[in-house]
Amino acid sequence: MVRQSGLYGVHRDQWPRLRIADVRVGDVLDGRAISRYTRRFARDKADATYELQIHLRNGEIIRFLDGYGDAELQWLATVLRRALQVRDLNK
Repeated sequence: MVRQSGLYGVHRDQWPRLRIADVRVGDVLDGRAISRYTRRFARDKADATYELQIHLRNGEIIRFLDGYGDAELQWLATVLRRALQVRDLNK
């Protein structure tokens, strides 16, 4: 379960563990429906911004915690993978 507090209140989502394929850190621009030229321009003009991603078995990506440091997000992804008993697909 993920619970996020924001300007417009609290948002809560949950997914059964069996639907989760992986938990990883990714660039906020990866997998977005923008042209590759726009994505390249954005990367050339700014430092990478990372986010925690939950990859579901159906291909959907749940994204949150953008803007935190890469090391913190990597640590969190590892902890979540172990707790959820999903393997790291990046290795």
